[in-house]
Amino acid sequence: MVERFPDFVDQMAVVTEGRRGMPAFGGRYSDGEILAVVRYTREVLGTASHPSGS
Repeated sequence: MVERFPDFVDQMAVVTEGRRGMPAFGGRYSDGEILAVVRYTREVLGTASHPSGS
């Protein structure tokens, strides 16, 4: 996700407001919950090593 959204604020907006096929989660989750998801995708998934050949 970091490659697609280098700016943290842009990624927060996508999760909150939705975009294209992704639904908006701003009305379902608190700001803190959305922040936790964005941080997870950036800090954990963004640094995960990918097997070669994928």
